[in-house]
Amino acid sequence: MNKITKTYNLNGRLELKDDADYEYILKNGDIETNLTEILNNAYKLNKPVIYMTVEMKGRQIINEEGYLHRKHDANNIICYFLDGYNTDKFLFNHTGEFMNIFIKIEVDTEDMN
Repeated sequence: MNKITKTYNLNGRLELKDDADYEYILKNGDIETNLTEILNNAYKLNKPVIYMTVEMKGRQIINEEGYLHRKHDANNIICYFLDGYNTDKFLFNHTGEFMNIFIKIEVDTEDMN
């Protein structure tokens, strides 16, 4: 079975851009990475398996793997969930904080047909 893999090893201060659509941006100096765009692109793939690790202040806060889903949370807001974990809620609650994020996206090429 062949897999396509894309990895991101990111760090910076998390910001919420709320001018039109809510987007989570990780800023490190002049470098900006749109986390929402990464999740949107992963979601568009057929059955991607996502591995996500988040570290803050030298501690591992998130270490999740599974399928990425979009659904309404308890407040009726459409959020991304990674194997049941509400990633949007975590990002919202940690806006303004510095973090290291590792994301690996895997897709089986057989599932792409």
